[in-house]
Amino acid sequence: MKQGNAALTHLHMQSRKARRPAGRVAAMAFIIGALLLSTFQNPLRAEELFFTYIGTAFSTGMHSLHYSEWATSHRETKSDSGNYFGGGLMLNIVANDLIGSFTMQYVANTAGNSAMAVQHMQYTATGKYMYAPWETVFFAGGLGLYFDTPPATKSYDGGGGINATIGAGFNMMRDWRVIVDLTGKYGFYGRGEDATRIAYGLTIAAIMKIGRL
Repeated sequence: MKQGNAALTHLHMQSRKARRPAGRVAAMAFIIGALLLSTFQNPLRAEELFFTYIGTAFSTGMHSLHYSEWATSHRETKSDSGNYFGGGLMLNIVANDLIGSFTMQYVANTAGNSAMAVQHMQYTATGKYMYAPWETVFFAGGLGLYFDTPPATKSYDGGGGINATIGAGFNMMRDWRVIVDLTGKYGFYGRGEDATRIAYGLTIAAIMKIGRL
């Protein structure tokens, strides 16, 4: 009887764990969609030109992980830390002093506990406000969301949370821009039970104007 109850409890926990990431991702997608819709429905913004830039991006930084796991008959809260490295694409949509910044990168996370280390896809969507005191240099910062998804090198439940950036951009020759951003992230991590992640680092990108919307 005890074995049967333990098996049912385990199946229930696995079911909850499987549903949790999907619900988080759905909620975050709804928030992003609502923000974008409200921006494009603004009649003043609808009359403006939206310039698009695309290029390569590279990220690196440090993170701390907090999670819980079973130890015999009780759960223990544990902490870990490590570094992350990533590379991929950046897309910027620019309208006057507003920037919609989107990245898609493959990220490698290290950790002291090798079971918490994993490589996976990561997507960010961030709204920034730009201040340009000079023609060749501008500053920008803002808030957005990030998503962690498979494919991954290990079993990974996905994750995501808040993404904050502040940095500078440099207008180069022939419609090229170099972006340097300090980034901070807080959200859910797809390894470990009820795991959360705090990360801060640097993103550098080289993007080129490809047209307008």
